[in-house]
Order: sequence, then C-alpha cells, then structure tokens
Amino acid sequence: MIRSLLLLTSVAAVFSTVDVAEACRRCRPGCAPVCSTSCDAPCAPEVQYVEKTIMVPVQTYETRTITCTEMQPEVRQKTVTVYRCVPETNSVTRTYTVMVPETLTKTVEYTVRKPVYGTQTVTKTVMVPSYETREGVRDVCRMVPETSTKTVEYTVCKPVHGTKTVTKTVMVPSYETREGTNTVCKMVPETSTKTVTYNVCKPVHGTKTVTKTVMVPSYETREGTRTVCKMMPETITKTVCKDEGAWEEKVVTDCCGCSKVCKTWAPNIVQVEVPCTVMRPVTEEVPYTYKVCVMKPVEKTYQVATCTYETEVVSKDVTCTVMRKVTEEVPYSYKVCVMQPVEKTYQVATCTYETEVLTKDVTCTVMKPVTEQVPYSYKVCVMKPVEKTYTIPTCTYETEVRTKEVPYTVCHAETREKTYDVTTYKNVPEEKVVSYTCMVPVQVTKEVKVPVCKMVPKTITVPTCGC
Repeated sequence: MIRSLLLLTSVAAVFSTVDVAEACRRCRPGCAPVCSTSCDAPCAPEVQYVEKTIMVPVQTYETRTITCTEMQPEVRQKTVTVYRCVPETNSVTRTYTVMVPETLTKTVEYTVRKPVYGTQTVTKTVMVPSYETREGVRDVCRMVPETSTKTVEYTVCKPVHGTKTVTKTVMVPSYETREGTNTVCKMVPETSTKTVTYNVCKPVHGTKTVTKTVMVPSYETREGTRTVCKMMPETITKTVCKDEGAWEEKVVTDCCGCSKVCKTWAPNIVQVEVPCTVMRPVTEEVPYTYKVCVMKPVEKTYQVATCTYETEVVSKDVTCTVMRKVTEEVPYSYKVCVMQPVEKTYQVATCTYETEVLTKDVTCTVMKPVTEQVPYSYKVCVMKPVEKTYTIPTCTYETEVRTKEVPYTVCHAETREKTYDVTTYKNVPEEKVVSYTCMVPVQVTKEVKVPVCKMVPKTITVPTCGC
C-alpha cells in the first residue's frame, strides 16, 4: 500500500513538469527546455500561472475488530507405565581352563653372513655439454597507430530525492517461567565382598654377553673436477617504439551553445635505439673435493638383559559394587515464549531518476600490429659422450651355519571349576498418574489499526502560455 502511494505521488510530479515544458515549446518554439538555465531569462515574462485541483492520495489508519487464534496453557493428566527393578541372586558353577607353563630347551641352527671387501674398475659414458652458435629468423610485432573519429550518444540520469514515513507492526518475544515435575531414575550402589584366586607370573631378570660384527662408516676425502656454468653480462642494442606526442587544446560547444576548451592527446610513435644488458652462459672446469663413505667391519661386545617368568597362585578379597535403579520425582522450571505486537515508525529515503540523451564526438587512436621478420643468432647446448673410468669399493657376503641352545616355554591346558553368585534384575511394571501442560488454541477478538488510502483534493499552481 505504501509503495502504491509513493508511485502515485512520483507520477503526478513528473506529469506536472512535462506539462510545463510542453506548454512552453508550443507557444514559443525558440525557447530552450525547462532543464536549461541559460535560456530561461528571455522567455520568463510570457509565462502565466493558473490554479488547478488534483486528487492526492493520503494514508490514514482505521480501527477494526478481528478474530484470531491464540495458544493458552491447559493442565491435563494421563496414566503411564513405570518399571521397577527387582534383584534376584543365584549360584552359578563355571568351568574354566588355566594354561600351566613348562620350560624346555632345543638346538637351533642359524646362518651368519660374513662380508668380503674388494675394489672394482667401472667405465661410464658421461654426456658433456658444448655450446654451438646458430642463425635463425623470428617474427617481430610492431604497433602502428591509426586515428579515427566517431559520434557517441550517452544518457544522463538526474536523481530526485525525497523521504517517506513507514509504520510497521513487529512481534516482540517475551518469556514466561512455568513449573513442572519430571520422573528421574537414579542408580544406587550396593557393595559386596568375595575371594578370588588367580595366577601371577613373576619375572626373573638376568644378563648375557653377545658379540656382533658391526659395519662402522668412515669418510675419505677425494679430489675431482666439475663443469660450472656462470652467467656473464653482455650489452646489446634493441629498437623500441616510444610515444613522443603532446596535448592539444580544442574548442567544444555543448547542447546549450556554451563553448569550453578540452585537452586531447596527439600521439607521435617513433623508433629509438636502446642499450640492453643480457646475461650469457660461460662454462669452466673447477676442481673440488668430496667425501666418500667406506664401511669397515668392527667387532663389539654387548650386555643383553634376559627375562624368564615363574608362575605363582595368589588369592585376594574383591569388593564388588552393583548399581540399583531408584525412581524419584524432581520439580523443574521451564520458559515459554509469547509473541506481543509492537508498532515502530521508520523514515525511508526515496529516489527517482529523469533521463536525458546527449551526443559528443570522440577521437580514438588504435594501435594495429605489423609483423616483420628479423634475423638473429642463438646458442644451442649439444651433449657429447665422454668415457670416464672409476674405481669403486665392492662388498660380497659369505654364509656360515652355526648352532645354539635356545630355551622355550610350552603351556599345558588344565581344567578347573569355580562357584560364584550372580545377581539379575527383573523389571516389574506399575501404573502411575502424571500431570502435564499442553497448549490449546482459543478464538480471541481484538482491535487493530489498519492503514487506509483516501484521495483528497488539492489546489496547485500551473504555468500557462500568454498567447
């Protein structure tokens, strides 16, 4: 509704402005438009004003009675089934198997690998880089300027600003605290004591001496040569394009006949020789030293910890705690959200636009590419094979079979019986009456304010022609 009122007001204002402009053009064709300020002075004495009555929309509020549905709390009762846990104790005999350990000794054969060291001569083919100078032709793209003039139409939007008042009804939440009861199930501990027999393995610690052959790394320093590529600077001359243009002043006449001076850029593309520094690769042989890791055998003696286990039967008193369920009524409070209407007033900014089409001449300079072929020289890296001889250390292994006595443990299964008490719980159903609150819809009659749009007559003054 508010948008419709604003739209009607904007249309009435536009129509009144258009009527004034059309009346001025019909009576005096030589007059400038209403938007032009430089041509209004000669035509102002010939304009006369008359009064007209128009209908303007006005927004008012009326009080009306409506029927709506609201939710009201209501306390009700229902019958629910509650289960109570009843304990029951029975004696159970269980048969279990115990593994009894026994230590035995056996002879085990194992294989030992002994290293045998030597040297070997190896010939390898290495690719060595060499550079060759070659000639070629490449395409060079040069930009040539081209100037053209064209007429461009553009639209100008003039904003018309205003304000309006908007009233809205907002639902604001409010919270109410209410009371209720809840059934809670708690676990109550019960403690009992019983004697348990179990087996314990006790460790017996000791040490033994072990001799091992370990390969220890040692580093040797050797000398060699390698090819290093360095980048050396070299100065060359390149031809580049440079714009040596200047700004020119031109006189331009706008739509109202007023003259103004505008600056435009006149390009002048010339070719200039510029020195440039280029990095060229240069290779040279450089001596260097490097380290080689050689593995040498060394015998080392270690003290190794040993551990054996002995079985022992131990008994102890164990306290068992069993949880039993107990139900209890616990009061609690909860919040209910109730929505209440509140009226708020806002100031909203409005903006409408009037369009006008204008033309102007634009001078464009476009750079067009021209391709030409230019000879040049370049270096190519060619890899040539060279044979080199190296002496490398070798290591081979010989196998040897040895024997040793190894102790091991074997477990025998033994069946035993044990009697203990088992407590089970049974759920016994019981009926109970519980009160709960539910929301019930109720028809309610209330008065609200409703915005109404009415057309009211208004007298305005409109310019008319004196012809």
